[in-house]
Amino acid sequence: MKLYEIDQRLEQLIDPDTGELLDLEAFEALRLAREKKIEGMALWYKNVSAEAAAIKEEAEALTRRGKSLEKQAERLRSYIGRILDGEKFSTARCAVTFRASTALEVADPDALIDWAEKNGYDGCLSYNTPEIRKKEVRELLERGVEVPAAQIVKKKNVRIT
Repeated sequence: MKLYEIDQRLEQLIDPDTGELLDLEAFEALRLAREKKIEGMALWYKNVSAEAAAIKEEAEALTRRGKSLEKQAERLRSYIGRILDGEKFSTARCAVTFRASTALEVADPDALIDWAEKNGYDGCLSYNTPEIRKKEVRELLERGVEVPAAQIVKKKNVRIT
């Protein structure tokens, strides 16, 4: 039986004119069935939430391990690069080669930004998009300040423990 079917049967047990209960035993049976279903769903929710938390925790642990191994691999690669100093190395099981590359290094970021802005090279810069700080907007609304396109909405949040 589904929850909505129980609710329909419950309506049939109540006199629509007086609101009086017509069959107490049938009412108790429906109530009990509904309570068991809701309890079962709540317990199912708790199980799924616990499993999700365990998976998230394991994923975080694996991510930490992965990052640690990536750092270790980078240190090893750097060490091999320093030892070989550009010289190729090859065996039947591995090969180490080098390729030339270039990278931009900026010694004084503020000076570069100032120069780009003054000389019309804004295309070399990127600007952050403003973000709404909800806590501050909420405080304004609570003090009575009219803020367009913002309102405090009351919600009912389900909590299952």
